Amino acid sequence: MFGLIFLAAIVVLVVGVIAAVRRRRKISRDAMAGSRMFCKRCGYSLRGIPGPQCPECSAPFDPADPRTYSEVDPRLQPRIPTALRWGLYTGALGFVLGFAGPLILTPGANQGPLLGICFTGPFGFMAGCIAGGVRDIVIKSRQRRR
Repeated sequence: MFGLIFLAAIVVLVVGVIAAVRRRRKISRDAMAGSRMFCKRCGYSLRGIPGPQCPECSAPFDPADPRTYSEVDPRLQPRIPTALRWGLYTGALGFVLGFAGPLILTPGANQGPLLGICFTGPFGFMAGCIAGGVRDIVIKSRQRRR
């Protein structure tokens, strides 16, 4: 039973990676064929649009001022949500501290792997996801007030 679940997980992973690579190649070809003017807010291609605003999101831009638009297609830039990024950082830190801490402080005990894998890593990941999510909510609420 475990082998079947493991095989299914590997198939899903391989199919996901192949789909992501094909999508990235298509986006790269589209970006290479187009202009180097993209809306900073939504990523819409501004090629051939005289201004003064993006037709997709109405963000203002000036074709003569490169500070008002992006020259890199935002779809090509990998984005990891803040909550997940914080979760990965704190989870890795929790794992390392939980794994190596007991091995360094009490070399005779064999608790390091157990603590790192079962407790401090997952709890660090959850705490980081929560902290990153709260941070995103606070920042977005502050931006809405302006």
